[in-house]
Order: sequence, then structure tokens, then C-alpha cells
Amino acid sequence: MIPRGEVGLIFAQVGLTAGVLTSGLYSSVALMVMATTFVAPPTLRALLAKFRRERDEHESAMCDVVTEAMSDRNERRQRAID
Repeated sequence: MIPRGEVGLIFAQVGLTAGVLTSGLYSSVALMVMATTFVAPPTLRALLAKFRRERDEHESAMCDVVTEAMSDRNERRQRAID
């Protein structure tokens, strides 16, 4: 588990021991800690992959624009020489 989940479980256990949490509430907190611990990594991985794809597409489009501009410049130079 990641530290955030472990700390949440520790605080929930302290709350249960101190009588602040009922056993039902403790179970809910423990379930949420486990769910977020297991769901967060694949969700973040998918979101980051999408972000990287969009960034790569943007960079590719910018490279195309620069390449086209350079090609146009070279063609103009060639025409000027001829």
C-alpha cells in the first residue's frame, strides 16, 4: 500500500479504539482506503498516457509547421538563385 492508505488505516484504527468511530464507519473508511489505493494507480496511468499522446500529437504538429516553413524558405532561395 501507499503511505497515504496506511496512514488512513492507522487513524481509522485509532478512532475505532478511542470509540470515535463505530465498527460500521471503520469498515467504510477501511474499504475506501483500499478502493482508492487499488483504483488510483491504473486511473492515473490511463490519464497520463492520454496526456502524453496529446502532447506528442501537438509536438508533431509543431514539427510539421516548422518543416513546412523551412521547406518554403529553401524553395524561395532556390528560385532566387535560378
